[in-house]
Amino acid sequence: MQNRYKNFSQLILNISRQIQKIKNIEMQKLGFKGSQVEVLFTLYQKSGATSTELAAECGEDKAAISRTIKELALRNLVCEEDNPAQKYRKKILLTKEGEEVGKHITDKISSFVEIGSAGVSDKDREKLYCVLKKITTNLDGFCN
Repeated sequence: MQNRYKNFSQLILNISRQIQKIKNIEMQKLGFKGSQVEVLFTLYQKSGATSTELAAECGEDKAAISRTIKELALRNLVCEEDNPAQKYRKKILLTKEGEEVGKHITDKISSFVEIGSAGVSDKDREKLYCVLKKITTNLDGFCN
């Protein structure tokens, strides 16, 4: 039991650290922070999202997402949808420049995912994600 806990927690922690290290090194080259990368990646994947959706997708609180959106807007990478009938819950969209950056980030992430999953079959990956999702659900239930 203790070995299972130790092995699991160390592996998960190491993976998390390695992902953060890759994000920091690669995204500093582009001049972005981790939260900005997550927002740009999410907006590129979803073709826009509300602040609430971004907060959920990126695992950040709404205040942090609002700050990130403001920072990205100052760099002309994002804008609000132009819909005068809708005052609240407007979608955040990538500008043309934001699309280019989003594509670049997505391509980088894809290459890191390929490197990280080398030698892992689709079947094994699917099983791993299923198990991790179950562990997450179990621990969420315990914590709540």
